[in-house]
Amino acid sequence: MTRPAALFLAAYDISLQRERVRVARVLSGFGVRVQRSVFEIRLTRADHVRLTRTLQELQLESGTVLIYRALDSVPAESIGQSTETPVSEEHHAWVLAE
Repeated sequence: MTRPAALFLAAYDISLQRERVRVARVLSGFGVRVQRSVFEIRLTRADHVRLTRTLQELQLESGTVLIYRALDSVPAESIGQSTETPVSEEHHAWVLAE
């Protein structure tokens, strides 16, 4: 039985523009940008392995990417006007491969 995808936040602090662009491009393939350097992503275990491997292959020299697991049972609080809609189950697309 496949476990459902878990919610994660990925945040980066990177000095070099070319590294920032590469990291943002990778993260945007997995989720939604919610701040300039923060992405909300849903990952299965396999996706998590693939994401971390892809980020490690970038061999970052000017900063770090932090990936935090969010608790799905605790709803996020939003104060003010959001620029993008965070990932939600009903709007999330799933790709199934054999």
